[in-house]
Amino acid sequence: MKILYEDKYILAVFKEAGVPSQDDNSGHKSLCEEADEYTHSKTYIITRLDRPVKGIVLFAKDKFTADKLTKMVQTHTISKTYHAVVCGKAPKEGHIETYLMKDSRLNISKTVNKGTKGAKLAILNYTLIEEKDNMSKIEIDLVTGRHHQIRAQFASVGLPLYGDVKYNPQFKHKRNVTPALCACKLIFTHPFTNETINIETDDELDFI
Repeated sequence: MKILYEDKYILAVFKEAGVPSQDDNSGHKSLCEEADEYTHSKTYIITRLDRPVKGIVLFAKDKFTADKLTKMVQTHTISKTYHAVVCGKAPKEGHIETYLMKDSRLNISKTVNKGTKGAKLAILNYTLIEEKDNMSKIEIDLVTGRHHQIRAQFASVGLPLYGDVKYNPQFKHKRNVTPALCACKLIFTHPFTNETINIETDDELDFI
């Protein structure tokens, strides 16, 4: 397990694409299991990533710290930055604000009208990093953290992620591909020391 940051309260690690964040029915070892084994105690996952997505995952080492960090997530005081490669020419910058509804049966999220029962407001901002061959590499400031938010929202504006078998029709029947998406930076104020914690990964997306 690749450790990106650690102190007596917090553990941040890098999750590879394909590794489940939490236990599921696959029988594969989850990142939560790895974190528990590494610390020799129970850890609490704070920021989860979809199984096919790689990047930084934050854990708390005790319940008190977990409660504080969870509240920070809920109040959007943990800054979360992602890089992605989308199919299509993205504007130099953009703001996407929609309502998403999770379909548990299909394990997808859909864009729905405001006021739809069970829908949740989803917000992100992005800037263009580079473009070539009708694809765009973008940096995303994730304001909210909804189920499949980045994948569903970019698909809804005609910029589906490269390699996304759930939301990009181009990859619907392909195997051994994963969405070109990486959780590359977390910035927040430490709940106990009040210092600014800036966690980054040098594992970058190749611009396909």
